[in-house]
Amino acid sequence: MKQFSRILLGAAIVFTICSVNIFPTAEPRAAGVEIPVYTLGAGDWVKVSVVGESDLSGEFENSGDGTIVVPLIGNIPATGLSFRQLEQEIT
Repeated sequence: MKQFSRILLGAAIVFTICSVNIFPTAEPRAAGVEIPVYTLGAGDWVKVSVVGESDLSGEFENSGDGTIVVPLIGNIPATGLSFRQLEQEIT
């Protein structure tokens, strides 16, 4: 029984090591290289979730005039903003 436990433990360690990706498929990014950030444009949809307030949550379209309309807040300029920037505006 003791020998079986050692074999089982050894196999678990081997499987754990094999599950680690030591050969990444993409080249690492060089220091100082900026990752492009998506910015919102007319016709884009965003989903806003307000915890505990389903009436305020929903999916909203960035209209032709560059704004989204959020309940209780009204029109928010969204064109040209990243998702993080829009989140800050809504907050």
